[in-house]
Amino acid sequence: MKTAFQQRLPRGVSMVEVMVALAILAVATTGVLVTILSNTRLTESNHEFSHAAAAARKTLTEMAGSGEFKDIFRRFNADTTDNHGDGYNPGNVFDVVDNAGKKLLNPIAGQAQCGTVIFPMNGTSLREDVVDSAMGLPMDLTGDGVVDANDHKGDYKILPTTARVDWAGFDGQNHRFELRMLVSDK
Repeated sequence: MKTAFQQRLPRGVSMVEVMVALAILAVATTGVLVTILSNTRLTESNHEFSHAAAAARKTLTEMAGSGEFKDIFRRFNADTTDNHGDGYNPGNVFDVVDNAGKKLLNPIAGQAQCGTVIFPMNGTSLREDVVDSAMGLPMDLTGDGVVDANDHKGDYKILPTTARVDWAGFDGQNHRFELRMLVSDK
């Protein structure tokens, strides 16, 4: 004969209860893993944008301190025929690299480098009449109060500039970061 105490003892856990517990654990574990993976991707994406921003900022800072203001356009445009005679002419493209020269971002397929310096140009001419609302253009670059269609690479007083970084991200997508600066001789 069983006592009252013995009758209340549980007989164990049924197989159904074990399966339900494992299913709940699997769903919870999957949720945690998805969150960790998403955070890892977000962190990598943030690093890429941070590298792009730093390279754009470095390029524009280098541009602003590259010597005489009147020579900035000649040093940083794509036209090699008008380069400054001192040999420092980085041109209009740049890589995103660390201090040791290691590439931090991969260029988009078909491009040699990630970064591009952009001026308001038509062909090789620095122009006031170029339309670019993001840069506030058209704009009087010479301070004469007139926006015209002349080439102002020799007489600009204000130089609107964009450093653009385009790269192939770790996620397989192409990304773009732009930093704009209005350089002045004052």
